[in-house]
Amino acid sequence: MLKLKTGLALSFAFLVSVPFGALAQNTDNVVLQMEEFTCRDMLVRSGFERDFTIAYMHGYMSGKLSEITFDTNKLTLATDAVLDYCISKPDASLLAAFEEARG
Repeated sequence: MLKLKTGLALSFAFLVSVPFGALAQNTDNVVLQMEEFTCRDMLVRSGFERDFTIAYMHGYMSGKLSEITFDTNKLTLATDAVLDYCISKPDASLLAAFEEARG
């Protein structure tokens, strides 16, 4: 649990310094439409890419919900809910999973 909290905190720190396109690990410009990014797309990523994707989506949802607090317990529970949702519905939109868990 502490590892997940630390990972989330570190991922949020990277959120402000690394562009989302860096997930591609090359110099090509990558444009991803959030509504087209699926749970499967997130689940097949590993390590930093998955952590960054989760942190990015939490940041997006926090902005959308006008949240200005960083509640690690709430975010950890929401992350668990997103992962459960995505495992059961891999073809669903990742945005829908976050809206379900955080909305």
